[in-house]
Amino acid sequence: MNRFSFATAVLLLSAAPLAAPARQQSDQSQLATLEGCLSPDVDAFFLTDTKGKIHALGGNTNQLTARVGHQVRLWGQTVPGDAEAIPGGVPQAVFEVEKVRSLSASCK
Repeated sequence: MNRFSFATAVLLLSAAPLAAPARQQSDQSQLATLEGCLSPDVDAFFLTDTKGKIHALGGNTNQLTARVGHQVRLWGQTVPGDAEAIPGGVPQAVFEVEKVRSLSASCK
């Protein structure tokens, strides 16, 4: 019985590193994308999509500064916003940016 437990533990532990990359890859494939024109506001960034909808941006926004005024594609997830952080106290969804790519140096 002791050898069986040891063999089972070895098999489970050896399979763990193989499972981690697959899980990480599936997490990235579940990221949403947005495309549009990137604009700044006081301490905030917004993206206006092709339909004219304005999206508040959060997350990794330090990579957005150099792309203000550009047509961009963003990868991330939409999360509920904080009502206290928004003027008027109305909750707004925030797109949490994980990755950004510039599509054009200017908005069309």
